[in-house]
Amino acid sequence: MGDTHIINTRFAELWIETEAKLFAFLRTIIPDHHQREDISQNVALIAYRKFRTFDAAKASFSTWVCGIAKYEALDSVRRDAKRKVIFNSETLEKISEYYTAKNSHAEEEDLRLKALPECLKKLPEAQRKLLEMRYVQEMTSDDIARATNLTSVNVRVRISRIRTQLKTMILSHLNSIMPKM
Repeated sequence: MGDTHIINTRFAELWIETEAKLFAFLRTIIPDHHQREDISQNVALIAYRKFRTFDAAKASFSTWVCGIAKYEALDSVRRDAKRKVIFNSETLEKISEYYTAKNSHAEEEDLRLKALPECLKKLPEAQRKLLEMRYVQEMTSDDIARATNLTSVNVRVRISRIRTQLKTMILSHLNSIMPKM
């Protein structure tokens, strides 16, 4: 029972994180709300039944679920010839490819945003203070220059360098946590 409970809990967590992305994906290809609901329910059942075969090293959960949804949407459109078909199979495939690529980029962006606070903590206090003045207090470079006895140009250069440093730190962090392909 313990193993099944852990699997059920993990599936539920991943499903909750993914459900909005699934609806957004289905909204791009299925115009009817009720049909989207039916497809979503079918996708949930299929994903749950096949969850033990899900491999996070090959695809994210949301990408895997959207792949299932693509085939369920195609089947639904084929089965329901009475409904007006907006997209043919080829167009549906193209939309699915685009959405999957876009979704992948969104997941990478989420990971970068999650890494940002950790990387900010690693910066020296003076650098964090400059970023805080610029982005939290929304001070102009002239205002920051007056507050720090620097020139406005120097403030902009320092902030640019700090941002470059943060980008490098975030990419390094992501490379350390991402599985090697």
